[in-house]
Amino acid sequence: MVCLMDYLKNIMKMVVSWQRKLFVNGEMTSKELYYKNGNLLGNFAENGDIKLYYDDGSLILSYDAEKEEYTYYHENGNPFYDW
Repeated sequence: MVCLMDYLKNIMKMVVSWQRKLFVNGEMTSKELYYKNGNLLGNFAENGDIKLYYDDGSLILSYDAEKEEYTYYHENGNPFYDW
Protein backbone atom coordinates (compact mmCIF):
# COMPACT_ATOMS: atom_id res chain seq x y z
CA MET A 1 0.00 0.00 0.00
CA VAL A 2 2.85 2.39 0.73
CA CYS A 3 4.25 1.99 -2.80
CA LEU A 4 0.83 2.67 -4.31
CA MET A 5 0.38 5.82 -2.24
CA ASP A 6 3.86 7.11 -3.18
CA TYR A 7 3.06 6.43 -6.82
CA LEU A 8 -0.24 8.29 -6.56
CA LYS A 9 1.42 11.31 -4.94
CA ASN A 10 3.94 11.52 -7.76
CA ILE A 11 1.24 11.16 -10.42
CA MET A 12 -0.85 13.85 -8.76
CA LYS A 13 2.05 16.31 -8.83
CA MET A 14 2.45 15.77 -12.59
CA VAL A 15 -1.09 15.58 -13.89
CA VAL A 16 -3.60 17.00 -11.40
CA SER A 17 -5.05 20.29 -12.42
CA TRP A 18 -7.71 20.72 -9.75
CA GLN A 19 -9.75 18.95 -7.16
CA ARG A 20 -13.32 19.06 -5.95
CA LYS A 21 -14.72 18.09 -2.58
CA LEU A 22 -18.30 16.82 -2.46
CA PHE A 23 -20.49 17.53 0.58
CA VAL A 24 -23.81 16.11 1.76
CA ASN A 25 -25.56 17.79 4.70
CA GLY A 26 -22.41 19.73 5.50
CA GLU A 27 -20.14 16.66 5.62
CA MET A 28 -17.51 15.84 3.01
CA THR A 29 -18.41 12.55 1.33
CA SER A 30 -15.65 12.34 -1.29
CA LYS A 31 -12.82 14.12 -3.02
CA GLU A 32 -12.34 14.09 -6.79
CA LEU A 33 -9.08 14.82 -8.60
CA TYR A 34 -8.93 15.80 -12.25
CA TYR A 35 -6.31 15.54 -14.99
CA LYS A 36 -5.12 18.75 -16.58
CA ASN A 37 -7.31 17.88 -19.60
CA GLY A 38 -10.39 18.06 -17.34
CA ASN A 39 -11.13 14.32 -17.13
CA LEU A 40 -11.59 12.60 -13.78
CA LEU A 41 -8.39 11.04 -12.36
CA GLY A 42 -9.77 9.62 -9.14
CA ASN A 43 -12.56 9.56 -6.61
CA PHE A 44 -11.63 9.12 -2.96
CA ALA A 45 -14.65 8.51 -0.71
CA GLU A 46 -14.72 9.18 3.02
CA ASN A 47 -15.55 5.51 3.67
CA GLY A 48 -12.18 4.60 2.11
CA ASP A 49 -13.37 3.53 -1.34
CA ILE A 50 -11.08 4.58 -4.22
CA LYS A 51 -11.57 4.64 -7.98
CA LEU A 52 -8.78 5.65 -10.36
CA TYR A 53 -9.25 6.35 -14.06
CA TYR A 54 -7.12 6.56 -17.21
CA ASP A 55 -7.11 9.98 -18.83
CA ASP A 56 -9.65 8.68 -21.37
CA GLY A 57 -12.15 7.98 -18.56
CA SER A 58 -11.88 4.19 -18.36
CA LEU A 59 -11.36 2.61 -14.94
CA ILE A 60 -7.84 1.54 -13.85
CA LEU A 61 -8.35 0.47 -10.26
CA SER A 62 -11.06 0.30 -7.65
CA TYR A 63 -10.74 -0.36 -3.95
CA ASP A 64 -13.68 -1.51 -1.83
CA ALA A 65 -12.84 -0.53 1.75
CA GLU A 66 -15.62 -2.63 3.25
CA LYS A 67 -14.35 -5.82 1.58
CA GLU A 68 -10.69 -4.65 1.66
CA GLU A 69 -10.42 -5.69 -2.00
CA TYR A 70 -8.59 -4.11 -4.93
CA THR A 71 -9.65 -4.71 -8.52
CA TYR A 72 -7.39 -3.77 -11.42
CA TYR A 73 -8.92 -3.26 -14.84
CA HIS A 74 -7.58 -3.93 -18.32
CA GLU A 75 -7.69 -1.10 -20.85
CA ASN A 76 -10.75 -2.78 -22.41
CA GLY A 77 -12.67 -2.20 -19.14
CA ASN A 78 -12.81 -5.81 -17.96
CA PRO A 79 -11.49 -6.78 -14.51
CA PHE A 80 -7.89 -7.90 -14.89
CA TYR A 81 -6.83 -8.87 -11.38
CA ASP A 82 -8.42 -8.95 -7.92
CA TRP A 83 -6.18 -8.51 -4.93
